[in-house]
Amino acid sequence: MISRRLPLIGLTLITLLGFLLRITRAGHLWLWGDEAWGLYLIRQGFWQLTLETALDQHPPLYHQLTYLWSLCAGRSELALRLFSIFAGVLSIPLTYQVGRQLSGRAVGLAGALLVALAPFSVHYSQEARMYSLIMALGLASTYLLLHLIRSPARMPGIWAAYGLVTLLGLLTLYSYVFFVAFQGLILLLIGRARRRFLAWLGVQGAVALALIPFIFVFIQPILETLRIQSQFGQARSLPALLGETWTGLAMGVTLAPPIAGPLALGLGVIAALGLLGASDKGFRAGEQSLFLAGALIIPLVLFYPLHVQLPWLQPRVFAFLAPALYLLLACGLVRLWRWRRASLVLALVYVGLAWGWGLRDYYVNFSRYDGYEDYRPLIAQVAAHAQPGDLVLHHARWQEGYFEAYYQGPPLRFEYVLDTRGRHSPAFKGLRLIPQPVALTPGDVAGLIRQQQPCQVWIMWRDIVRHPSGPLLEDQIEDAVSRLGVKVDEAWFGHVRLTRYALPPPGASLAQPMAALWENGIQLQGYALAPPIQVIRPGEALYLTLYWRADGPTAVSYTVFTHLIGSRPNPRDGTPVWAGHDMPPGNGERPTTSWQPGEVIRDPHLLRLDPGAPPGEYILEVGLYDLASGQRLRLRQPDGRLGEDRLILTTLVVP
Repeated sequence: MISRRLPLIGLTLITLLGFLLRITRAGHLWLWGDEAWGLYLIRQGFWQLTLETALDQHPPLYHQLTYLWSLCAGRSELALRLFSIFAGVLSIPLTYQVGRQLSGRAVGLAGALLVALAPFSVHYSQEARMYSLIMALGLASTYLLLHLIRSPARMPGIWAAYGLVTLLGLLTLYSYVFFVAFQGLILLLIGRARRRFLAWLGVQGAVALALIPFIFVFIQPILETLRIQSQFGQARSLPALLGETWTGLAMGVTLAPPIAGPLALGLGVIAALGLLGASDKGFRAGEQSLFLAGALIIPLVLFYPLHVQLPWLQPRVFAFLAPALYLLLACGLVRLWRWRRASLVLALVYVGLAWGWGLRDYYVNFSRYDGYEDYRPLIAQVAAHAQPGDLVLHHARWQEGYFEAYYQGPPLRFEYVLDTRGRHSPAFKGLRLIPQPVALTPGDVAGLIRQQQPCQVWIMWRDIVRHPSGPLLEDQIEDAVSRLGVKVDEAWFGHVRLTRYALPPPGASLAQPMAALWENGIQLQGYALAPPIQVIRPGEALYLTLYWRADGPTAVSYTVFTHLIGSRPNPRDGTPVWAGHDMPPGNGERPTTSWQPGEVIRDPHLLRLDPGAPPGEYILEVGLYDLASGQRLRLRQPDGRLGEDRLILTTLVVP
């Protein structure tokens, strides 16, 4: 009685160990781009996320399940990872069942332990993506198929369950089709299994019929997305493809290849012993070896012609092959236990050291996003200065996922303008989903701003350096924002440039005409205040727009200064300046060295009155100076003589 319970007790302890390894630090790993994309999709709702996954390189099932999961568990980082963790933990007893069916309890328990400990399995069980789910589905389908091979009965219920799991797998990862093809080939290669091949074909036919609506609707964007994705890869030779995939499955993907490769080779030696067989079940050693080796080789060989055409590869897209590798490794260990137990000790020490190294590197050194890719400082910057209803313009949808995860501040409005890879949002033509360009025009953005009237607009471009009047859509959109607002600040956070524009409130006064001429021919033709007030309170903002006209470019690039000057010194710096804004004209984008004869330059400035400003009268002054020397330009008087180095525009009162 006790001996019968020992495998169950062992499996329970192994499963608990696997859960502990997967839950460790699960809430403090920080999302990376693909995970943020998944969180963005969850925000769209079930139907819209289904459509938008046409723009992904993976099918919609995982995102649909996580959406449903989020309704119960929430959208925190830990909640999202828990779904993958549970799928990863489920793979442990499933591996035991497959190993037991194929080679007996010893191999089943050893395989379950290896799945629990493998760095690759732990890594992707903690990632809010579909890879642990596809491992569980692949194991479930394999278990059902082995059960069908071994049983003489027809078992329509098992066939139906196998067909359902196959369908779920194909809706989780497109590459799973190669694993399904392997299962069909293995039925032909194993003699006793051939009697099941026609039934298998019938099930696959039913699965194909179920997938026809999905394929018909999504095929065009799927192919377009795969084509775009392949632009970032390079085709490998078949041996290189096999080696890279097996190394990733064996050692995980965090260790450097010069380290992971030799360690994986040592694990391969142990796995090769498993080809000699360790079966004490109905499967002969040759059949067991053919099944496990075929699972590791055949799907990759079938995939290779497609890889040549669309050269993109990551070991994770073949995560469903990992259990076969671990079971083959388990067969090798069981074989050593039956042959040479001293060699088994050495093999166990080797596996422990290799995977211990891999797990330590994953837990201690690996970061899904290094500091250069970390969005949290950027999000903290937005949260520190955001106002309710601010508009955030971005060109990568997954950036919204980062804000969903880490932003804590006033509510924002996000507008996607265009993905950096030129992706498109989905639209229907008849019943078929087609790539539909939806890039906003500069006019659209200006209309949004006038309609929504946000206090601020945030520009969040990845790998886009600002080029005023440049050819990129991002430049043209930012041109439109710059014409409507004042650039407050700009900073790079790794690959991402974050620029903040403050927008004046509606009802700005008409430009006040004037004719002030500086010594180098620069003329101020007028100005406008927003709001159009003569009274300003401490802490309030004043939007000043200057209108310059020049005879031509200047030899020196001059900076414009705008100051509110009080009668008392400001204790912060000892000067009478209580508000100020210095910047080259046109939000810093129209230096005086670029001006053309007769051109009128719009030049916005934002002055925020010091909260400690005392009551009294304040004068609003403007002027220009050379930033390098600090030398101010002087006004030219009507008689040609040089006058003061500042122009007083108006007087404001602080009550």
